Amino acid sequence: ADQILTKDDPATWGMPAAYLNSADGKWYKTTASTALAEIGINTTSGYLINNKGQETTITLNGQISRDQTVVMSSGYNMIGTVFPVNQTLNSLNLGSLANVTAGTVLNADQILIKNNPATWGMPAAYLKTDGKWYKTTEPEVEATFTFQTPYGYFYRQRATGAITWLRDASLIIGGE
Repeated sequence: ADQILTKDDPATWGMPAAYLNSADGKWYKTTASTALAEIGINTTSGYLINNKGQETTITLNGQISRDQTVVMSSGYNMIGTVFPVNQTLNSLNLGSLANVTAGTVLNADQILIKNNPATWGMPAAYLKTDGKWYKTTEPEVEATFTFQTPYGYFYRQRATGAITWLRDASLIIGGE
């Protein structure tokens, strides 16, 4: 059955999940198959949708705010993108924020991209002390993947204080 997994606690890797029952069209908790799932879609949680059937289009309606503040904390934070155009990691200006840790592949903040629905593998990049993002599998090679729709991302924060990242309209609309 199709599943939706939610990520709202960066301190754990776990993600509560629900599955779609094709017989009645309702969502149930994966941990209790007779309990209806109550999943709220909001801007402070991340989501993965596991479509196990045919390729399908999912349409979400709503408004994209011109400015959005994303608050991340220590651990794995699931984040999405609101950019209508691709953004390179280096254009996101994350390296200049408080509580962002630059360093080596072993101790720096990381970004993991979920860009292949057929696997659980995720390409990852770490923030080097020169302020640029590099591949974790090839620490001297600059990461070239981008933030783009429809992919999801995990931000692994090493420091304990909150990171407050303002995704502003100049990034969304190309500086206009």
